[in-house]
Amino acid sequence: MCDKIEFKRKLICKYFQAGCSNISFDRQAARNDDELPAKMYIFCDSSEEAYGCGMYLLQGRKSSLIFSKSKLAPIPL
Repeated sequence: MCDKIEFKRKLICKYFQAGCSNISFDRQAARNDDELPAKMYIFCDSSEEAYGCGMYLLQGRKSSLIFSKSKLAPIPL
């Protein structure tokens, strides 16, 4: 069973990487502009089962996701 799951995982990763070879992202999160200051917002939430947080940069009407992290607690077997 584990070999079959691992094979499917590798196959999905292979197709994902092949399809994502032409994707590009704007790395400039904010402009260096004194008239339009940037504001940083950080959101966090947690429970006994999971946690998550995200950091956004807002400048004028443009928002950029800077960082995010989430984690689930392991499922007991």
